[in-house]
Amino acid sequence: MQSIGIDQFDAVIDNTGNPQIIQKAYKISKPQGKVILVGVPKAGNETSIYTLPLHFGKTIKGSYGGGTKPNEDIARYFTLFNEGQLSLKPLVTNTYTLHNINEAIADMRSGAAAGRCLIEMNTGK
Repeated sequence: MQSIGIDQFDAVIDNTGNPQIIQKAYKISKPQGKVILVGVPKAGNETSIYTLPLHFGKTIKGSYGGGTKPNEDIARYFTLFNEGQLSLKPLVTNTYTLHNINEAIADMRSGAAAGRCLIEMNTGK
């Protein structure tokens, strides 16, 4: 794997909420880069950053639910899906049956199932 140098990226998005990853994201963004935090650290987990770059244009911002309006957006997504304008298949990386839920959880914890997993709720009827 190629080594990542410091100050390379215009924008870095962290989805983990891991304080060490947040610090790394901040370090590898350009001097006037953006760091967007999607993941939320567990209560009590803090991160430490050198704040001087913030005075010269670097930004760090947390997202709030991705900026969606569920009461409007879910109905819109449902309509787009029913009209064939929105495919959900690319969003699903792994599929499990309810019977294999423990396998799904283990795969997600180990990283073997990266992305969005679908649990089929087939009752056998």
